[in-house]
Amino acid sequence: MKESSLVKLFEIGKVSSGTAAKVLEMTRIEFLELLNKYKVSFLNVENLEEDLNNA
Repeated sequence: MKESSLVKLFEIGKVSSGTAAKVLEMTRIEFLELLNKYKVSFLNVENLEEDLNNA
């Protein structure tokens, strides 16, 4: 439940991939791979700059 909730929050732009990964106790790369399971793109133009800064 927590996993799907964080994926949805990421999808609508409420949390960054880094924040979601920390909450789920995984790396950011693992979270980005998890998005594929839910068929959610990690390329969100609105969050791209923040994601690049956190990379």
